[in-house]
Amino acid sequence: MTEMQTFERKREYNQKAQNTMLAFLNTDGGTLYIGISDDGSVYGVEGNIDEIARSITNSFRDSVTPDPSGYFKVDHETREGRDIIVITMERGSSIPYCYASDGLTPKGVYVRVGSNTVMATHEHIRQMIKDSGTGQFLTELSVEQNLTFEYADKVFAEKDVYFGETQKQSLGLIRADGRYANLALILSDQCPYTTKAAIFEGQTKAKFKDRKEFTGSIFKQIEEVHSYLHVYNRTRGTFDGVYRVDHPDYPDIAIRESLINSYIHRDYYIEGSVLVSLFDDRLEFMSVGGVMPGVTHDLMRLGVSVTRNEKLAQVFYRLKIIEAFGTGIPRIFESYEKCSVVPEIPVIDGGFLIRIPNINHAMPKDAVNGKIANGSSEQQLLDTFSGVNFSKEDAAKILGLSVSGAYKLLQRMVGNGLLATRKEGKKWTYSDMQNQADYAIVESEYLAGKFVAFVGMFSGGATKLKDLVYAAGGAPTDTIPAFTNYIVIGERGQESQAYKNAKQMIDSGGHIELTESELRSICAGEIPAPAEKPIRSDNQMLSYALPEYERERKERQADVFHAKRAAFVQKYGVLQPDGSRDKKYWG
Repeated sequence: MTEMQTFERKREYNQKAQNTMLAFLNTDGGTLYIGISDDGSVYGVEGNIDEIARSITNSFRDSVTPDPSGYFKVDHETREGRDIIVITMERGSSIPYCYASDGLTPKGVYVRVGSNTVMATHEHIRQMIKDSGTGQFLTELSVEQNLTFEYADKVFAEKDVYFGETQKQSLGLIRADGRYANLALILSDQCPYTTKAAIFEGQTKAKFKDRKEFTGSIFKQIEEVHSYLHVYNRTRGTFDGVYRVDHPDYPDIAIRESLINSYIHRDYYIEGSVLVSLFDDRLEFMSVGGVMPGVTHDLMRLGVSVTRNEKLAQVFYRLKIIEAFGTGIPRIFESYEKCSVVPEIPVIDGGFLIRIPNINHAMPKDAVNGKIANGSSEQQLLDTFSGVNFSKEDAAKILGLSVSGAYKLLQRMVGNGLLATRKEGKKWTYSDMQNQADYAIVESEYLAGKFVAFVGMFSGGATKLKDLVYAAGGAPTDTIPAFTNYIVIGERGQESQAYKNAKQMIDSGGHIELTESELRSICAGEIPAPAEKPIRSDNQMLSYALPEYERERKERQADVFHAKRAAFVQKYGVLQPDGSRDKKYWG
């Protein structure tokens, strides 16, 4: 009898024999004879035949996962007066089986190809998983089994939902065979899927302004992408009488629901990133995998939902990330009910696209700017200098006025909130409110939930200043751990009501104030120099001869600076060339 796919002989039981058993288990079963050579010669096995059979059984069962018990039997018989082992294998029901020590890797998975036992390729392993699955990717076996859940643990803890082994099983992260499902993979820190976000200039993809790829747990990606888009979600102001009304470019609920929808409804069988694209006039969310069969555009707007990834939706529902199944799309459209533009869900082969329009881009300038008259001098200036800085001389030239007449008009527009102004050198410049920002309070989860107040006018706008904070990975919050909150003060900041509001709101928890230059220095990896360095000798202040109030002021100034400095050095480790701590920074 010759060897074939379901039959093989080995002279002795060794690693190759065990690999053949595993291959039979992963393919179509088979019979393995131990004690017979390839050419059919009978050598038998030496020793206590019952103990040998028991040893083979225990060795294979303990080496392979999931438990193969019930799919193989080890017997013995006599041929030509010699004892031989007969191992009968069946095809397992939890394919692929692998060596527990190697996992679902080629080294850990063996299959039969003809009469040969071979290592499975990565692609073969993935196909085995898919073939043995139910067509529901998230319930199928994860190829990666060495998973950690540091970020998911934090999310569950914040929502006061226990996340132990029992909960992982009930939620579908752990399968009945005790191994991780793909749901666990995408929620884990090792999630292989990413999100790519890009900010484009204009209304096409011809020129990038910024782009970033987000990795890690799906939870982490959702939070970080949402925070990233928050930076670019600008706010314009209109006036209702004496009251200013802020209008963000995009309703936050529309951003949030569109983002979450991209992860819940994407096809995880297809390797590809969720794409988030921000243009001047719109924000797009693109995920792979089209609309589920039978679901029309009208049905989606009515809240009819056929979920491709029901297990993931159930996790999100448990954590209150979504309120109910099928409510996301209706909530997106509801957020635009009072707008002249509406979201779109165009039909895309093999993909799902949600396009939400920029409300302020579509809004007429007279509405944005407090309903000033069309054709007026104010409107002419706003149209001519949209998004750029200009001087009173520029305004005078455009309007055909004297410089003093243009100046009076500009001051009136500043007072009405139509223009922002700042001093560049010895010259004052003006710009529309789209190009500047006066933020009262900006709260961001990306900065560990701490309050940040950007107060006053900033070079290039507060949005660009916030970008520096995000690019620095959370600085200066992370570099000033001794303080809970901080206020970044720009030009005329302490004179503004925004500063007073910010200070009043966060004073109860303590705060620290930074100038714009200090923040930029910290983000650039530099330690800001104190405005006035106190005189010290033997670590004692030499200022007792000064008036009491002046001494207290200097001490307070020194304490703030040294707190900033010590925290920054602690994080960035400012060292001398020889590796020792730099005395001028450590004091």
